[in-house]
Amino acid sequence: MSGRDVADVAVAEYGYDAQFVPELERKYACPVCLVALRDPVQTKCGHRFCKPCLNSSTRNLRFSKCPVDNTWFDTEKDVFVDNATRREVLSLTVHCANHADGCEWQGELRQLKAHVEQCPDAAVACPNGCTSQHRRRLLEEHLRTCPHRLEPCSHCSVSVKVNELAKHQLLSCPRFPVNCGVCGEAGILREDIPRHVDALNGDCPLVTVKCAFHHVGCFFQDSRANMTSHLATSAQQHILLMAARMTLHDEKLHQHERHLLDLLQKCTDLWHLTERHNRQLEEQSVQISAQLDRLIDLESTSYNGQLLWKISLPDTNQCQVWSPAFYTGLPGYKLRICLEIAGYREASEIFASVFVAIESGAHDDQLRFPFDGTCYITLFDQRQDVEERENHRATIVCRKVPQNTAAGHTESRRRGLLKFIRTGELLQGRYVRGGELLMQVQVTHFMPHEQGPS
Repeated sequence: MSGRDVADVAVAEYGYDAQFVPELERKYACPVCLVALRDPVQTKCGHRFCKPCLNSSTRNLRFSKCPVDNTWFDTEKDVFVDNATRREVLSLTVHCANHADGCEWQGELRQLKAHVEQCPDAAVACPNGCTSQHRRRLLEEHLRTCPHRLEPCSHCSVSVKVNELAKHQLLSCPRFPVNCGVCGEAGILREDIPRHVDALNGDCPLVTVKCAFHHVGCFFQDSRANMTSHLATSAQQHILLMAARMTLHDEKLHQHERHLLDLLQKCTDLWHLTERHNRQLEEQSVQISAQLDRLIDLESTSYNGQLLWKISLPDTNQCQVWSPAFYTGLPGYKLRICLEIAGYREASEIFASVFVAIESGAHDDQLRFPFDGTCYITLFDQRQDVEERENHRATIVCRKVPQNTAAGHTESRRRGLLKFIRTGELLQGRYVRGGELLMQVQVTHFMPHEQGPS
């Protein structure tokens, strides 16, 4: 065991103040604290001191005088740990600190702490907090009779100090039997007293209670023991009070019924009003939707026989793409262009097809049918270099196209080209830009005496 593990005794912050056997030799005593050296150090002038004593004497200065001969020394360079002397001091024989109280133990100083912690003659405080001290060997006997020891209450089983057990039972134990302060009945548990004297559900005969008919107007109060007599002698009065209360309740009930009927009628009227407003809103919504559709149609429809169409390529080639509607004039025929990406197959080649279709227009009653005209289609080359661009053009001649009616056949109302352009050529980079094709359509129509542009 190291010297730092030795029990702190007497002047603990300096040397070891113990009873040495034989008495401590002078060479082992610190010149400052005059007791056995603790963690001894030696100065360059040859004097030994307890390390804490020398630190206190030099006040932690870099340069200081020796406390014995006033020789100046450097506290960092001229002070050395003396481990040999430290081992000799810890090997010295000492008495137990409780030697005067009868302990006969002797041993090395390094063993003193461990012995003192277990010494049977050491004075220890009572763990129950009774402030008394006893020899460790007598502590167990004291604990059996200590007035602060804990014992369970015989009524509620709660652990209480012995010297406070009577106070606990007389003042706070919930299971301790007591007397009722009203009727004097004995043997009632303290926790049951509130229920016993309760004016509504208790059974104490002397507690003042209200008449059972107080809610209908009987204000009589007396002890519970006398209430039976009151109920017997006042039965007719109680019946009259009950009848009056029932009449009052009936009147209030009728008032509530009338009020509920009024509320029901108001709710019904409000519901009808809401329904009427909802119908009006729906009608207005339909009108607004129709006007918006009409406005969108007007904004997106041309009336000069021309269409500039940006075509977003679909995810699959096996489908038809329809253009926005446009008119040949105002008034004029309503037309729409249909592009089939892979509309026609010849041997191993696939062609895109394009058609012109007549649709029901807003001016059909002012026009003559069948429709005759010519559709000029330009598929724009969208390469970056303008000089290299070569647009693809085609012409669709429309003859004897009937009016679009519900009974008509779709095929008879459209004209077109099955082999407008090869599908592979259509989808190559020269015509596609940003996933879109750009097509221009120009339509001229003529009467029998008119001819289309050359």
